[in-house]
Amino acid sequence: QRTVHHRVEGMRQYLSRFLPFASLAGQRTTRAVAPLYRSLSAARFYSDAFKSPLLTAANPHQLTPADIWSVEKYDGMRKELLKVRRSIKLDRRVEVGPYASITFENYDLLWFQTQEMCWIERGGDEQLRDELNAYNPLVPNGNRLVTTLMFEVDNKLQRHRFLCSLATVEHSLQLEFDGSKVQGEPIYDDIDRTSPQGKTSAVHFIEFKFSGEEKAAFDRAVSAGSEVCLAITHDNYAHKAVLKGTLLQQLVKDLSA
Repeated sequence: QRTVHHRVEGMRQYLSRFLPFASLAGQRTTRAVAPLYRSLSAARFYSDAFKSPLLTAANPHQLTPADIWSVEKYDGMRKELLKVRRSIKLDRRVEVGPYASITFENYDLLWFQTQEMCWIERGGDEQLRDELNAYNPLVPNGNRLVTTLMFEVDNKLQRHRFLCSLATVEHSLQLEFDGSKVQGEPIYDDIDRTSPQGKTSAVHFIEFKFSGEEKAAFDRAVSAGSEVCLAITHDNYAHKAVLKGTLLQQLVKDLSA
């Protein structure tokens, strides 16, 4: 029987295989379809054949078996759905420094991830239960933002050396706004992220928990146009990125759900 640990490792391997392509070679494609998600209410993907997963969710904070399409139904629309997913991810992804990308997860992205894993492995109900156990802890719940942090280095030897220099990097992320700092913490903290040789994983799942006061301060900062930054403060990788536009508006919505 598969465990949550195995599903998380499977997700890491899947991301490692496909995300570099999507973020590098596929940049032109994702930019071309970026307006698609923002106008989905008028697009054919919101027709009777397909509606936003979130719009039809029984619980916007949890994926259930009833939310997941059959492999056959998903297969029939997969090509179009992957375009939608790329567009959503483009709006919710930010690069921090030369090698790190961070995607702010939401219900829709995790719905697509679950569908894609079930389509690839065809493991039936047992696999679906495992996927839901792995991905439901990543669904934002209105009091936190959840991210996937990934390091991408093309050269294998350089990547190994780089990851060996980043032990405990999962504890070095923070959101900064109007003098406030919300510290990120790893999800699945019972899983070792560093090998005995000191090499960290290329993929980490990080959550930012907000108090009521921090949510209000974040909302005020975005409304006032104040700078909102996502920072990695590790000694060997200290970089930050300014969050802007569509992403900030979506994060405010995530925290008000």
